Formats: sequence, C-alpha cells, structure tokens
Amino acid sequence: VCLFNVVFVVSWAVALPCRGWRPLASSVCTVWTCVIAVSKMLYQLNAIQPLSYSSNCTMWLGLRKTDGKLLDYLRYNMVMLALLAFEVTVYRHQELYGLRSNVPPPPTRTLFHEVTRQHLDNGLLDCLKYFANYFFYKFGLESCFLLAVNVIGQRMDLFAVGHAFGLIAILSRRSRKQIALIWKKYYYPWRWSGMDSNLVKWLFLPDHLTPPNPLFLLYDFLLLLGASVQLLVFEEEVQPTYRVLAGDASGINPAPNCIFCRSYLDMMKVVMFCYLFWFVLTIIFITGTTRISIFCMGYLVACFYFLLVGGDLLLKPIRIILVYWDWLIGYNIFVITMKNILSILACGYIKSLVLNHCWLIQLFSLACTIKGYTKLVRSGNYYLFETDSEEEEEPEKQLPDRSAFQASPSPVPPSYSQALGLRYRPQKADSQREEQHEGEHGSSPPPPERAPPQPQELTAEDLLRNRSEMVCYLVMVLNHMVSASCLTLPLPVCVFLWAMLSVPRPSKRFWMTVIIYTEKMELDRSKPFHPPNILGVEKREGYVVYDLLQLLALFFHRSILKCHGLWDQNSLHQDTRPDDPPTSSNEMNTTPPEEYSAVSDVYVAMFLADTIDFIITVFGFWAFGKHSAAADITSSLSEDQVPEAFLVMVLIQFGTMVIDRALYLRKTVVGKLVFQVILVFGIHFWMFFILPSVTERRFNHNSVAQLWYIVKCVYFGLSAYQIRSGYPTRVLGNFLTKSHSYLNLFLFQGFRMVPFLTELRAVMDWVWTDTTLSLSAWICVEDIYAHTFVLKCWRESERRYPQPRGQKKKRVVKYGMGGLIVLLLICIVWFPLLFMSLVKSVAGVVNKPLDVSLTISLGGYQPIFTMSAQQNQLKDLSEEDYLSFISLYSYTPNALQFFEAYTKDDLTVAELEGSSNSLWTISPPSRQYLSQVLGQDEDFPLTISWTIQRNLTLGAKAELASGKHVTYLDDDTRLNLIHLLAGNTSAPVVISQVFPCFMRAPSDSNAKPIEQLYKEEGYKDILLALERSTSQSGELQEWWIVDQPAHSLQPIRRPASGIGRRGAGLELFVFSDKVSPPSLGFLAGYGIMGLYASVVLVIGKFVREFFSGVSHSLMFEELPSVDRILKLCTDIFLVRETGELELEEELYAKLIFLYRSPETLIKWTRRTQ
Repeated sequence: VCLFNVVFVVSWAVALPCRGWRPLASSVCTVWTCVIAVSKMLYQLNAIQPLSYSSNCTMWLGLRKTDGKLLDYLRYNMVMLALLAFEVTVYRHQELYGLRSNVPPPPTRTLFHEVTRQHLDNGLLDCLKYFANYFFYKFGLESCFLLAVNVIGQRMDLFAVGHAFGLIAILSRRSRKQIALIWKKYYYPWRWSGMDSNLVKWLFLPDHLTPPNPLFLLYDFLLLLGASVQLLVFEEEVQPTYRVLAGDASGINPAPNCIFCRSYLDMMKVVMFCYLFWFVLTIIFITGTTRISIFCMGYLVACFYFLLVGGDLLLKPIRIILVYWDWLIGYNIFVITMKNILSILACGYIKSLVLNHCWLIQLFSLACTIKGYTKLVRSGNYYLFETDSEEEEEPEKQLPDRSAFQASPSPVPPSYSQALGLRYRPQKADSQREEQHEGEHGSSPPPPERAPPQPQELTAEDLLRNRSEMVCYLVMVLNHMVSASCLTLPLPVCVFLWAMLSVPRPSKRFWMTVIIYTEKMELDRSKPFHPPNILGVEKREGYVVYDLLQLLALFFHRSILKCHGLWDQNSLHQDTRPDDPPTSSNEMNTTPPEEYSAVSDVYVAMFLADTIDFIITVFGFWAFGKHSAAADITSSLSEDQVPEAFLVMVLIQFGTMVIDRALYLRKTVVGKLVFQVILVFGIHFWMFFILPSVTERRFNHNSVAQLWYIVKCVYFGLSAYQIRSGYPTRVLGNFLTKSHSYLNLFLFQGFRMVPFLTELRAVMDWVWTDTTLSLSAWICVEDIYAHTFVLKCWRESERRYPQPRGQKKKRVVKYGMGGLIVLLLICIVWFPLLFMSLVKSVAGVVNKPLDVSLTISLGGYQPIFTMSAQQNQLKDLSEEDYLSFISLYSYTPNALQFFEAYTKDDLTVAELEGSSNSLWTISPPSRQYLSQVLGQDEDFPLTISWTIQRNLTLGAKAELASGKHVTYLDDDTRLNLIHLLAGNTSAPVVISQVFPCFMRAPSDSNAKPIEQLYKEEGYKDILLALERSTSQSGELQEWWIVDQPAHSLQPIRRPASGIGRRGAGLELFVFSDKVSPPSLGFLAGYGIMGLYASVVLVIGKFVREFFSGVSHSLMFEELPSVDRILKLCTDIFLVRETGELELEEELYAKLIFLYRSPETLIKWTRRTQ
C-alpha cells in the first residue's frame, strides 16, 4: 500500500463499470508502471542518501533501498507491465487477423465462438466451454451475491453494513429487469469522509497506530469486478442475437433427459438435481448448530420444516416453492445484516455489555471479529461469556460433503419417483385389469408370467438401500455411545425394545417419533438459555456431527420407504380395490415379505457375541473398576487375589449366558422377551449411571467399556431378531456338525478340547430338554454322535481325495507329513537340552552383581575384617583388558574352555577397600586367650566368607550367592600374628594361598571359586596388618588392613606411571552366569531333569497312546460308512424335539444294540455300491 498504487486503484475503479474507458485505463496504467519502474531504479543511485534527510516520506510514496536486490524489488511491476503488453498484443492481433481475412467481428465477446446453447448438453468439455462464455449470463447474479456476502463476512464494519442494505434492496426486486435497472446504483464504490471516533476500526478509517487491512480492498475489488461483468451482461442481453447464442431460459428446455446418464455431464446433472436439495438442508443444519444464538434457532426451525416435508415440497406449484425459498433467503440476508449491525456492540461496547447485559451477548452470540483489538475486549470475548465464534467453526470444515448425498433414496429424488408413479400407475392398473378379465372369462389360459429377472451382483449401494433401517439403528447407537447423555439414552432403548421387535417392520409412528425427538433434542441444545448451555457443561467440540448423521440416516430411510410405498401404511389399503388383486408394482416386489419369513436360529451368533464380551471383561477388567487402570489380571491371580469387580462381572456375564441357553432350549419366547427387557434396561443403567460413578470416568472416555457396549448392542439386535422370528421347533446337534469339511472337523475337535465346555453343554441340554433318557444315556448318545461325526469327516476327505488301489504313497505325503512327525518327535526328545543351552546363550540376560561383601575371621572369634563393594566399586573390563586377561591363560586348556561360556559383559571386578569398615572391638581376656591359642600346637583356622547379591527380578533363583574358604595357619604365620597382636611389630603378616580372587556366581545360592583359573600355587596371598590410634577421649582404637602382595595381583588395570601408588585392598573377579529371561523363567526353572520328567515323559505318554492300542478300537474307528448311524442319532434328536418320547426310547435301544452287536454294526456300516 503506497501512493504510487493509488493511480491503479482509481483508474480501474472507474474503468471497470465504464467499458469505454478501459483502453484508456490500460494505457494510463502502462505509462504509470514504466514511471514507477524508472523512479525505483533512480532511487537506487548512490547519490540519494535517505539517512541524510531530516524528514523522509519515500516509504509512503513506495520507494525504498533494495541493497542490490533490484529485480526482486521490481517483480510486481514487471509482471503488471507484461500483462498489459499481452492484452494490447491480443487486441491488435485480433484486429489485424480480421482485416486480413475479411472476417467480421464475432457477435459476442466470448472465448469459444462456435459453442452455443445447443452444445451445452453434448458433453462435459462443451459444458465447460459454454460456461466459460456465458457463465455470468446464467449465474452472474448469484456470483455477485456470493461476492457481496464474502465482503460482508470479511469486513464486518460500516462498509459491510452498507453492502448488506444494498443486497437487501436488490433481492427485494424479484424481476431480472428491475434488478438490471438499479444495478448501476449498486456497483459504483462509495466514498466516505474521515471522522474521529472510538469505532475507528469498525468504521475502517485511517489509523496511524494500526493501519487498516489492505486485504479488504481485494474483496471489494472482486465484488466490483463481478458487478461490472454483470452490468455488461445486462447491457448485452437486450440484444436478440446474444439471447439466441447464450440460450434464453424462458422457453422449453431442449436438453435430453439426464436420468439415463449418457455422459459424465449427465451424471453431474443427476447429482446436482437429485442431491442439491438435501445438500442445502445439510448446510443449513450445520449453520444452525455451529453456534448457539437466537439466529441459529431460525435456521434449525427452517431446516426441520423442510426435512419433515421432504421431497413432497418439490411436488407443489413453482410459485409456492419459490415463496418458501425466498423467505429462507430473506432470513439469511436479515441475519447477515443484523450481525453486522450488532458487531458495533461487540467491538465498541463489549465492556459495558459484559457488566450489565450479559444475556444480550448470549442471545445474539456477540463476538468482535476484528483482530488486534484491546486485551480487555479479547479476554471478555473468549473466556467471560463463552462465545462460539471461532472454536466451533472446525466441525463444519470436518464434515464430509458426501454426508449430504447419503440422504437421497435413489438416483431419482422421491418427488420424481412419486410423480412418475402417479403418472403411469393408472395405465398399469388398466392393463392388469384387462389381462385379469381375459384370464377369468376367456377360454384360453392366461398368458405365462414373465420370467423373473436374473440375479445380479449385490453392490454396496443395494445393500445400503435394502438395509437402510440397520444404518439408522447403528447411527443412533453410535450417537448415544459418543454423547453418553440422558437425552440420547431413549434412542437405543427404543431401537432394541420397539423397532427391532416390530413385525414385519417398524411403523411410521416409530420413525416419526425418533425424527421429532432428534429435532427437539437439537433445538434444546441450541437454546441460548438452556441450563446446560448457561452452565457450560454442554460445551464440547463436534457435538452435532452424530446428530446430523442420525437425521440424514433417518430421512434417507424415510425416502426409501416412500419410494416403495411403505411409509404411509394406509396408502396400501386405499390403492387396493375390492375387485382388484394386490398391486404388482416392481417397487413392492423388490421388498422381501418379512411377515412370511421362516423361523431363524441366531443363537450361535448371540453366543459368539457373549463370548467376545466375556473375553473383553477378562482382559480389560481394569476399565470397569476404580483405581485399577494399571492393574493386571494375571498378576492379581498369581498373588491369589481376585478383584471383586472382576468376579462380579464374570459371574453375571456367565450367568446371563446360562440363562440364554436355558431359554433357547426351552424355546420360551415370552421369557426371552422379559429377559431382553431386563438386560436392556439393566445394562444401560449400569453402563451410563453406575459405571461412571464407580470408575470416576465418563463413558465416552472409557474405550474398553465402549467396545464392550457395541458388542452387547450387536447381541441385543440378534436377540430382538430371534424374538421377532421365534425359536426353531427343532434344535438338532451342534452347529459345527452341519458340514463335514476339514474346517468343521478341526473346530469341533477344538470345541471338545475346551475344559468342561462339552460336559457343561451336555448337562444343560439334558436339564432343559424333555427326554426319557438318563444323564448317562444322554452322554452316551452325545459321545456316539460326536465320534460318528468325526468318522464322517474323515470318510468325506477320503472320498474327495481318493487313493487308487496298488499305488504307493506319494513322496510329498510321506516326507511332508512323516518328515514333520519325525522332526517333531526328535525336537521333543532333545527339547530340554536344546532349550537349556539356547535359553542362556542366545536369549540369556546378564545378571551383574549389585553388592559384593567379604569377611575374614580368626578361629571362632569376632571377624577381624569386613568390607563390601557397591556401585562405583564394581568395575567392568574393557575389550582390551579382557583380551589381555584371557591371554594370561593361553596355555591352560581348562581355563580356555571355561572362557568359552562367558563374555566380557559377564565379568565384574569388585574393588574392596583395604581398611575394614568396622573397628576390632575385642575384650582383653579374649585377646589374651587368642594369643594363647595361636601359641599352641593345635590347628588354627582362618575363614574367608563372601556374599554376592543379584537382581532377583531378572530371573535368578536366589538373590544372594554365598560361600566360604577355611585355611589352617602354619607355625610361622601364627608366631607373626602373636607378635602383631602383642604390639611387638607393625609389619604386615603374609597369609599364603588363602584368598580365592576368581569367583563364579550362578543363578542359585552357591558361589564357588573357579578352580580352572588358579595356577599351581593355588589361591592368592594376602597381607594382614593391625593399625592402632588413640581417640580424643584417650581410648585405644584398632582395625585391620588387608592387602594383596604385588606378585598376587593380576597384571591388568594397573594405573599409569606418575599417577600414584595403588591403595591397599583386594580385587575379586566375579563371573556371573546368564539367567533366562523372565518370560521363559517358568520353564527354565525346572532344569534339564525337571523338563525331561514333566514335559517329555508326559508328551511321550500321549504319543504312545496314539501309536499303541489302535487294535482295541479298530472295530469302531474303521467304519466304512457312518451315514446310517448319523441318521439314527439325528432321528433320536428329531423325535425328542417332537415329543415322541416312547419312540426316543426305542431308537436309543436300537443304537445301544447296534454297538453291542458287531455283526449288525458291520451290516449297517457297509459302503453302498
């Protein structure tokens, strides 16, 4: 924004509405651009020094120093000059071409002269060319209105109010000619004089502190450009030639029917004409729900009215339709104008409104949209009265556009289909009556019926149309699951206890109840004085998304019911005459007659849903209790602690499964209905009232509870379908025995392997089924049926994959199955050795010492030395030190073999300080007696004991590993100790071969010295010295110092020369065994022998039973054909279900005799030829 650019603004502000001045404006702008470019280049001369001037206004003019970046500084001027030159070149080229070719100028100023209204419907490309020519002729007014609304919404100041009043004045003129007459008064820009006011920003006046936003000029220019182009259209459309080429809207539409979708343009037309009505209603709904004010209430009322009327609105006369729509447009313009007028209150008087009239802010949702206002206004705008101006605009952006399309029932809107049905139904009815009359009174038989159509592939669209009510149910459940409020709670309850129990389908009363309830719920939420809105507890982002989806799904289903004539139940009786048969409309034939559907059995699906909920309860029980977010059921059970919440939920879940099984076996529909009602109310009360109070978390913040609830809703739907269809009269066998494939075989075997599941099912079936058999006889029949089913599966596999006679087995089978069995048996035999070897070498974890303690005792007296090494005193060897350590034993095979099992990470050096950490407090009599014992000829022991502490959680068997070594002192050593105790000498005493400096710390509690690492001289020597000092109180204090001689130290880890002498102390090398990881500790704890005893022998026993004892069961295993036996078992089930109990006894006796008589069994199981 500078003074140089004023010429451009003024030139084009005048030239755009006056077409004759446009060449002059182009010439002026071209010359002025060159002047600006030259001025900017001259300003870069070194002779011009802006810093030397006392007053500099060059920035205001548009001049500044560029520091060598001249091309970047002039880029906009160069682009403008190039565009102006290109415009002149085009005009000159067109004029020259017309003169040379003697071609008259085109009648209209268009891009594609050969494209007219006749080419509009030829295809998508011709459609784009036509709109490039005549877009403003068709949609110029609408585009200008949108640009005006954009200017109003962007500015929100005094000029915006002027634009709003101008828009109202134009829209009040209904005729296009009247709008063209006042258009010249609308497009010309207004000028206003400056004034001093507190509303300087709202009035968009110049301000030295905060300059006005220049982007508003761009919006104004776009509006001026659109208005100028529309003025040009108004001037040219008076000519008949222009109207002929562009196409006049007053005549009959010459376009072909777009319903047949001959091109992509027709598809776009179908989308536009069929879905635009619903899309506009969706936008109105979003507009009314993104904010909470009295203006939004009007949008919601209008939206709900149009939704309730639906496609019937399009069947009314055009004049009435336009009246409704004009009222909606007028209300929209009224809201835009009022918001601009009220913005003066939000920007200028917000402080007084907050203090005195807060209700007014809530009522009209006042918010100042001008950025950069005072902090007081901004703070009041955001946190004092909770306006929805910014933070709730996101859901509108996130809503997919396609959601509005889902509300349409078919490619043709409902109004079209109804109109076509009203038009063609009398002709069809007359032809049907004539055919019926000829069939009844004529001698010839009636003509054959038309062959039914061939089945077509089911698409997702067909599935959505056929099961649109399920979509509505799903959206209602999701809405309640996400909101978890009392307002949405009746929706799923009505779904499971009303809609899904209605036969054959939910009535119109249900759908109208749900629609009106949803709309009423939205109106309550949008009320500015609704108590939750005033308190702020209902304020959340995206709260309206699921309500919008729910409404769209409901109206989508309503439109489908209307298309099939099922919405108004009385219409079917009104159209059917007493002497006419029911209508044979294709719409009615496509609807399956659910009232005549057969009885269904969905108990398996219900049981599966209950099982999934049971698994969710077991593995996610922490989500159903208080302070149990970090709990683990495995750790709780391992500590013999059962959480009460977990126990109650598991028992209730299991109890409901048992009750459901009992109702299924008794086939009690009334009991199932009562059970359904109790479960629906009980679970909803528990999940949405009790559970949040127990867990102190809202339901919509508990993901595990949401997953449990959605699976339970699937169970409720299946249960309602079972109640509506009724229980089957015959429950024969297991659902897995319906087929005889490998999948059924393996699933059935897995079902029988579940502990107590087969037994519990058999006992429950016997309890709740009327029978004359005893429990043992019942179990016998079940076992025979299961065994026969398994044999049937194997016989079916032999039939499908036959083996020719005299042909050897293929190598693929032998090496595949046989090789796998051999490999499996070998792995079982050598599993303990392989496991214990690999579990530590490959997956082992290094368990380094945490504390190393050493104690030295003389005889049975108090220890003379006690020291421990921790943390920094436990050192690790580097790779170089470890290799040098191993090189010391290069010629010791036993030592090298020992090093193969360890790495440098397993070795830890414990540096024990030489001075004891405790004083040697011995009484004088004991001291004298110790000297006497040392002087005798008896053996005197010296004991060194050690303790190594590890991390028990890593997998070690014991936390502490300890050991000791006892050495008997020789005469010279005892004599030196006597002199040291008597104080005759202070020289340290050498104890030979007493200190085991190499220690192995296994996973158990026994730490032993490593004998392979000690050379011929044995253990290391140590030096014992007794230090004495006198305390401040005059008492004598003594302590022992232990050190290693230089020859007994390992030649590694020595300090460099010049650093200093090593202090007294001991070095203990600890080799830690790797432990198994905690995940495999339960197996590694058995050891090799334990694994052989508990794993290999047990598996071997089962394998031996498979390979031996086959001959004893050969008569019952190798049955050629078991169809008759299966038929006999099925007959027993059948007569039991029909109540023929005497026949059940006879058939059971026949089955028992069959298995007792091998000859009869052979006859019955012969393969039929």
